[in-house]
Amino acid sequence: MYVERLDRTKETILEILNDREAVPRKELVGLISGIPERAVRKCIEELRDEGSPIGSSPKRGYFLIRTEEDWDEAVREFGARAKACFRHYIQLKKWGENEFSRQITLDDMMPAEQHVYTGRI
Repeated sequence: MYVERLDRTKETILEILNDREAVPRKELVGLISGIPERAVRKCIEELRDEGSPIGSSPKRGYFLIRTEEDWDEAVREFGARAKACFRHYIQLKKWGENEFSRQITLDDMMPAEQHVYTGRI
């Protein structure tokens, strides 16, 4: 039942994004009754993993990537977030190596099922 509800939620998200140019996160959550914000974000993450071209930006919210400009915006935003996450990873890694006198690799921090790199950039 939970999986069916998430599938229906993903379908609803795609319908909403298909009907609008962009939807701020709080508005999107409000349009999907009874689903917590975290569950909506998880559904969007799953849709992206399944290949749906969903972009996001602080200014516009979530949007379907329909144009080259949308794509540029989405790539810029994801790139900025990835860089920030990697900076935090490096700082935490350095701290831990100093604090605990051991090294850790990125593979140590990510479960095998999350390795989705396809070799294409």
